Amino acid sequence: TNSEIIINSVVILFITDLDELFFGILMVVNSRWVRRMSIQTADPQEELSNETSKLKDELGTSKEAIVRLTNEGVDLRKRLNKIEAILEKGGICEELANENSTLKAELGTSKEASVRLTNEGVDLR
Repeated sequence: TNSEIIINSVVILFITDLDELFFGILMVVNSRWVRRMSIQTADPQEELSNETSKLKDELGTSKEAIVRLTNEGVDLRKRLNKIEAILEKGGICEELANENSTLKAELGTSKEASVRLTNEGVDLR
């Protein structure tokens, strides 16, 4: 009868609406899983390949930053050694002492950044 058709249609519309709501919730909670499990995903191999290339790019960027910070640390260490040599000779003046403390602070910051980036690079692997 017509009333049964209308009831069935309403039930189907309700279930479709619930499906869309659950899909939205899953996308918020774990969108990567939804994309992997979705029938709409054209090629899972391609998706994994894209994700792998993104991670490699991030790792390369992190390695470059580590090298740059390491080089900066070496340069700072050389400058600091020169200043310490001058100070050991007895040529103590406020300007050199200030630069010495500034360089030590920069070296500490550089080391911390290098360690942080090294840890990030390890995490990306």
